[in-house]
Amino acid sequence: MRISDLVHKARHGHGDGIQVDDHCLVNYSLADFHGLRQIDTKPILCRIQPFQVGLIPKRGCNQLEVQCYTPQTSQGCVKLAGRLGAVVSLSTNNTLGHQPSLGGRRFNSAPWRDQGI
Repeated sequence: MRISDLVHKARHGHGDGIQVDDHCLVNYSLADFHGLRQIDTKPILCRIQPFQVGLIPKRGCNQLEVQCYTPQTSQGCVKLAGRLGAVVSLSTNNTLGHQPSLGGRRFNSAPWRDQGI
């Protein structure tokens, strides 16, 4: 998805921000994020998987979400999210049961199943 596609989706969608999903993040440079901020003033939400931590653009995302979808890696994933100040996204099928261990920490719940990612 091109930057112009993200802007179009944000302007004509019902959301209050621009969402950059984990599968798209690798396609954007820091310059793309700065350009996106010039084109649209909506906040940018970046969603990553733990192994993508190196792709997070400095000052590119207003909010960060780390997808903690596999039970085997959920504890390390939650720690990573804490270190980054990110929202934790749990899988309703695999990791939502770990929610009590988050304490008062913010989290999202997604219906996706672990697909070996």
